[in-house]
Amino acid sequence: MKNKLFIILGFLCMSTLLFAGGSKEGSTKQEKGREMYGYMVPASVPQRTAVGQVVVLQMLDILGVDIVARPSTKRDIGERYKDKPEIGTPMRPDLEKLKEVNPDFYLVSGPQGNLEEQLKVLNIPAVFLRTMNYTDILNSMKYLGEVYNKQKEAAAYVKEVEDAIAKAKAANKNKKPLKVLVIAGFPNSMSIHTEGSFVGSLVKVLGAENIWTDNTIENTTVPMNLELVKAANPDVILITNHADKEATAKMYEKEFQSDLWQKIDAVKNKRYYSLDTRVFFVFGSPYVPEALETLGSYFYGSK
Repeated sequence: MKNKLFIILGFLCMSTLLFAGGSKEGSTKQEKGREMYGYMVPASVPQRTAVGQVVVLQMLDILGVDIVARPSTKRDIGERYKDKPEIGTPMRPDLEKLKEVNPDFYLVSGPQGNLEEQLKVLNIPAVFLRTMNYTDILNSMKYLGEVYNKQKEAAAYVKEVEDAIAKAKAANKNKKPLKVLVIAGFPNSMSIHTEGSFVGSLVKVLGAENIWTDNTIENTTVPMNLELVKAANPDVILITNHADKEATAKMYEKEFQSDLWQKIDAVKNKRYYSLDTRVFFVFGSPYVPEALETLGSYFYGSK
């Protein structure tokens, strides 16, 4: 009887330890699964971050974060990251090269097709940041500040941007709203940027009016609608560049020679501008104060 009692007590003790261990494991998983702005926050600061998109590099550079690998790109990425190993283009990373650098965290702006599933197979924790407009950028910077223990730097950045936005709104609140067409200048094609895009969101801050007014559409670009352009007759045209700024500018110089475009006020008055990819990239940019200053000069200054 006594032996049976010891056996029962021993079993109960083991069960208690097992359940305690299970609770601890669940707590760890919960900590790893903590979210901020819908992004997973790692339990500890990543030591080997690989980056798949230039806009993310730009944000990490502002925060002073080191990385182990970067995307292959012709764009200027600054001194901090230029000699880091390359892992392929932003849209098609080389997964073998990515695996070679042994990252403990992968950052990219998304979505990126089936890449998320491929990274899960490789057991590489990844976050796909939203960077398509300035609000996305602010939230992503706050998140990155939390991930890398750079809250002070992130807060300073957010304040700088919010101050620039407040200044721009105050400076332009009594001015007549300009009608603006924002063209997404992809190679051999063109689309219209909506208000939800990076440049579109800044146009709104400056008190101008995007000629595309249907903001129920989730996409940040929509097919070019020449009838809409003709009817709206924009005062200013802004052109974002997916590739080389000069090549895109030449392409549109030729396009704007057509009879339809020659009747548009922005073209007649030569108020169309090919935007610098460093500050106005299609997938967003953290250089919001500089972008606002540039657009303000295009709208109301001498440029």
